[in-house]
Formats: sequence, structure tokens, C-alpha cells
Amino acid sequence: MKKTLTLVELIVAILLASFIILTASSLASYFQRKIVISIEEYRLRSEIYYALNSIELHCISATDIDEQSYFSKFGEEKKRFNFFGESDISNITPNDTSDNVWYHCYVDPDSKSLVLENTMTRKKEVLVEGRFTPEIKFKYEKGFEPNFLKATITGTVKVGNISKKVSESTGIRFWFIGVRR
Repeated sequence: MKKTLTLVELIVAILLASFIILTASSLASYFQRKIVISIEEYRLRSEIYYALNSIELHCISATDIDEQSYFSKFGEEKKRFNFFGESDISNITPNDTSDNVWYHCYVDPDSKSLVLENTMTRKKEVLVEGRFTPEIKFKYEKGFEPNFLKATITGTVKVGNISKKVSESTGIRFWFIGVRR
């Protein structure tokens, strides 16, 4: 006698196969999201490290700071920092300011990107893309030397309904001026 599948066995087999396929596709989707988040987080971290390094390199040669960028008290935070420094950071000439320009470091309200603007050329170097909703804070804390401040950049990675904040800080030393009056 030939054995055939009963209707109940067929339904169980279909349900079991459906469960296995659904589980496999859910796991694949989960890992795909994790990979995309990891890649985006890596991109954001790279941009933040680049931005902090660029700001630090430009500030080292600063010979003046705009009055709006001075700190009046400890713990004060600024979201914009304006300084007068070398137009060519690989050629620092502290006794000759004729080649210096004003720089503004801020989050551009139009592009939502963190930029370092050279006011002579009006060129805005994008340090962190607007899609990461960057924020920057410059802070002068108690115990810091008069020519030292802390810069913190925060950004957010968003993939679907998942978001992850990334934040990094660095200390910036000014060799030719102080950050407080």
C-alpha cells in the first residue's frame, strides 16, 4: 500500500517551512540593519575625528580670538568659535599675521553640517555632514590653562527607527594667545 500525506501532515509541513523561512528572513533583516548601523557609525566617527583634528590643527596657529568667542566664566559653552589663524596651516608664521585669516567653526543653519569657514575666501569646509545632525560645543573648564579649551562634537546615526549618538572630545591648546580675558 502506498503511503501519502494527509491533509494534517501537509498543513504542519507548510507551517513548519513558513516558520523557518520567516525566522531566517527576520535574522537576515536584523543583521543587515546591524551592519548598516555599524557602517554609518564608522562614517560618523571618521568625520568626527577628522573634524576635531582639523579644528585643532587650525587653532594651534591662532593669533587672535573674536570677542564673541571669549569665555567669561568657567563652564561656559559656546556653539560657535571664531579665531584668526594661518591660511596655510603647514606654514606657521606667528610673527607675520599678513597671511592669516578669520575662521568660523559652527553648524551651518542651511546645510545642518558642521563647517570650518575661511572668511577671506568664504569657503566652507564641511567637517561633519548634516545627515548626522552634528553639534559642537567649545568649553572652558575650571583648572584648564588660560590657553586651553575642550571641543566636543556629537552626531547621531539614524537607520530606520533606530538611532545612536556618537560623541568625541579633544583638548585644544592655543600657543600664541589665551582663550579668556
